[in-house]
Amino acid sequence: MPKSPLPAEVINTYLEKVIVDDGCWGWEGADDGRGYGHLRFHGEDYKTNRISYEYHYGVGPGKGWVLHTCDNPPCTKPEHLFLGTPKDNAEDRKNKGRNGDLSGQNNGRAKLTAQQVEEIRLRYVPRVITYDALSKEYGVSPGMISHIVNKRNW
Repeated sequence: MPKSPLPAEVINTYLEKVIVDDGCWGWEGADDGRGYGHLRFHGEDYKTNRISYEYHYGVGPGKGWVLHTCDNPPCTKPEHLFLGTPKDNAEDRKNKGRNGDLSGQNNGRAKLTAQQVEEIRLRYVPRVITYDALSKEYGVSPGMISHIVNKRNW
């Protein structure tokens, strides 16, 4: 295998805990909470896909991201890894149909539910119930109420 500037203990721990297989290579160690292999050595955090890339290709990813062709977060098989940017990662996710629906209440930043949006549309009456009044009641801006009522948002 090529030389790597990673500490020998990091490489050894990686090699002890990786499960080499015909398909994806599994990981027996800890993960980062999102399924990506992770290990800690002398206060430093290491992602196993980055360790594998550097170990097998002899060059670290630097500030680049190590992405998966297999979309399997714990996988560290070198043939399943490639370098990219956050933009490449987003495009890869989109091309594979894994973006998900982030519209309406599925958006983590949404302040309203679909039911509230429907209520706003039903309740708005020009010059009777104003954008301003609805915005105060629902805790969003008058502009957001306008977008909802005119179906430019939601």
